[in-house]
Amino acid sequence: MTDFPERDAAPSGLRGPLRLTLAGLWAERLAQAFWPFASALALAIAALRFGLVSLLPDGAARLLFGALALAVLAGLVVGLLRLRPPRRAEALARLDARLPGQPIAALTDSLALGAGDPAAEALWQAHRARMAERLRAARPVPPEPDLPRRDPFALRLSAATALAASLLFGGGTPPEDLAALVPGGAPSALAEASWEGWIEPPAYTGAPTLYLPDLPAGALSVPVGARVTLRLYGKPEAIEIRHAYAEDRSDDGTTRRFRLTGDGTLSIGRRAWEIAVVPDRAPQIEPTGGLTRTLEGEMRLPFRARDDYGVVSGAATIGLDLAGVARRHGLAPDPDP
Repeated sequence: MTDFPERDAAPSGLRGPLRLTLAGLWAERLAQAFWPFASALALAIAALRFGLVSLLPDGAARLLFGALALAVLAGLVVGLLRLRPPRRAEALARLDARLPGQPIAALTDSLALGAGDPAAEALWQAHRARMAERLRAARPVPPEPDLPRRDPFALRLSAATALAASLLFGGGTPPEDLAALVPGGAPSALAEASWEGWIEPPAYTGAPTLYLPDLPAGALSVPVGARVTLRLYGKPEAIEIRHAYAEDRSDDGTTRRFRLTGDGTLSIGRRAWEIAVVPDRAPQIEPTGGLTRTLEGEMRLPFRARDDYGVVSGAATIGLDLAGVARRHGLAPDPDP
């Protein structure tokens, strides 16, 4: 490979492609050096997002996350040792290799034989002019990390898939459970007791069921009459649940159900929600025109019906207003004068 100068100014048409090619070299070297670190970090984040601390005993959780932390640290150290910062000369060489005749190398060369000979000098200048013309075709060279060769088992892709799935579907790990991973930290509450909860709005609302562990603490609006179901695992007495609604408990205390009939506070462990119930307003119906009769004798009365959750069906009762009926049938005609 030709030794290119590190500090000489590049031709004006070459500066943009050179910068982008050098940036691509940086991306290539970083990917080659740090893909193990990035994969281990992605797996650690995915494990936390999926809440594996809640599913594993304390000892197994500490062992798993200790191994992941060690893998992350080892990946970082190995990446720093492997990283070889790219040089400007390497970017020039990569650009030159993509151009016909390697014009960059030609422009950095000097005339070795025939210096001072007018004919040789003229030929050399003509050659340099042709090479300078070819520089106009220079384009940035994309990075080539070649990760499949370095990662034949595609571990990086598995880690990326796990991370993406955890960001989309994972609920996270409560801080108190993370503290249990640290030696001497607080014991994991979920290692001895855990819970799940759902808020099911009435069927007529068409609203979806809410999964309480996924809901952030704070204000929460739900339709009146929504049913809350709590399932407690492990040691239910270790979980403090506070609310002011009439509750139905199972015999073993592992299932609790109640309906949200008004505003209030629901507190489970360290999380609390301020419940604001949305009342179910009465449906409204009103005529939009007068009573008419068709040629076939059918009565028609246009109307409009409204309800906050939509109108599914309705019924109407039609009665005869006897007081308003003109009773003119069955009468004898007036006698002739």
